[in-house]
Amino acid sequence: MDLKEELTLTLYSIYDSDIFAPIMEFLQGETRVLLFLIMNKNKEVYPSDLSESMNVTRQRITSILSSLRKKEFVVMELSKKDRRRMQVFLTYKGKKHIVAKIKIAEHLIDTLIDRLGYDNVKELSTILQMVVRNK
Repeated sequence: MDLKEELTLTLYSIYDSDIFAPIMEFLQGETRVLLFLIMNKNKEVYPSDLSESMNVTRQRITSILSSLRKKEFVVMELSKKDRRRMQVFLTYKGKKHIVAKIKIAEHLIDTLIDRLGYDNVKELSTILQMVVRNK
């Protein structure tokens, strides 16, 4: 197996991993929106901010926000600064949900560190930072 194939198969297998699969949830969809909102709790957040941050279409964000509103995880209100724009707010129920998911993810990351060891995780982190910087 050549290096390219090995890397591709390894990346695919991440989704099946007992540790990485639950963490991957934080990279997309509803969980990513909730994470963005809790990380930006002291800022005004608009659907366009979510779209830009997640690099997805406004239609996708509209769909995600609709689902989150039905679950009562977010509410949307007219902005006090610009009455033409809708601002997104995390509800208590949404905050409780994402905080519980964050705790699970933190436990999984601790497990990963235990399995791989500090030095290997540090090296993995360095490599991932290189990938992110070289977009």
